[in-house]
Amino acid sequence: MATVMREPSRGRREALLRTAVEEGIRKFDTAPIYGLGEADRDLASLIRATDDVLHVTTKFGRTLSTRARAIAPFQRPLRALLKNSSRVRRAARSGAGGVETPPAPTVSEVRSHAERYCELFGIERLDELLTHDIPWDKNWVELMSELAEDSSTIPVERLGASGSGTLLASYPKAILSRMAVVQTPLADDHVATGPQRHVLFGVLSELARRTRSGASPSARYLSDLADAQPGHNSAFPLLLAVGLRAFPSAEIVVGTSSSDHLRGLLSGATKWLEQGDLDWNLMIEVTSNSENCE
Repeated sequence: MATVMREPSRGRREALLRTAVEEGIRKFDTAPIYGLGEADRDLASLIRATDDVLHVTTKFGRTLSTRARAIAPFQRPLRALLKNSSRVRRAARSGAGGVETPPAPTVSEVRSHAERYCELFGIERLDELLTHDIPWDKNWVELMSELAEDSSTIPVERLGASGSGTLLASYPKAILSRMAVVQTPLADDHVATGPQRHVLFGVLSELARRTRSGASPSARYLSDLADAQPGHNSAFPLLLAVGLRAFPSAEIVVGTSSSDHLRGLLSGATKWLEQGDLDWNLMIEVTSNSENCE
């Protein structure tokens, strides 16, 4: 949902979410800070308007700052500007100061957070509730230890953590290994300390950068392959296919702000996966952080 919110028009965002459902997507990833709060409302409208059973992953631990809440009602023209300039987006992210990380909540506050989401979406239980890019201190360790012992009072199927591979590697292994879900960028080193279900962000732009700038055989092979078959709608569908082949037991979350891009991404990845004469083992190496990139 974070990438969906780059589209300033609510009508086009609603059309994109409907397209996702039409294309078979049944799980959506959101957070209270996405779209300065509007992402949750857009997703709630979709869930309440469809007869399909949709699944929701959301997060806790980060909140909007006073400044972010103040500009939220005026974000549409700002998003139109951000959509058209990657440079402006980078400057906004680095200087906005829109997100805060308050102290660790209590178990009761986590329960209330989950209950508010269930009420908003009109569902009985969330699928997943994850900590959101949290540098843990002793209070977070105590909270997650308590939740690991007993989360039966919280209306959620699975608890887990979301963050970079480096951040998650800093968490106490005794607690991380008991989490049901670990969510991290596809291109990062992955934490494997227990029987978690891994959910990987399909940050295809990072893989594309590695492919274009990398000096390794896998990067050159991928780049040449994508260039030779433009009918597959650029390198991104190929990179999604590579991610699916590299991590067949993981869920891969992709983001877009365009219905056409989503259709092309899914259909293109399907076409690539149907090709049996490719060196998938070589291409999969580009997902490793050890790739030799210039």
